[in-house]
Amino acid sequence: MDSIHQSIHSKIVELAKALGHDARGLKPGDQIPASGLLDSPALMELIAWCEGEFAIEIGQDELTLDNFGTVDAIAAYVARVRK
Repeated sequence: MDSIHQSIHSKIVELAKALGHDARGLKPGDQIPASGLLDSPALMELIAWCEGEFAIEIGQDELTLDNFGTVDAIAAYVARVRK
């Protein structure tokens, strides 16, 4: 995992832990919403964290499973929009 993947995974683990879940075994290609590890507010917190952490602005129309469904998808999205 590169540093972007690691940062995103660590944040998911942190958010899940606050909800009483252990997300350490989440794989980069696992569907985050379907995993049940994060609730809707935690998913929104993850998105807001991504904006601050990676200095990006995420438009409402970009909040899709293709962009935010997995750690891989989030990392790819961040890499795309940071250029």
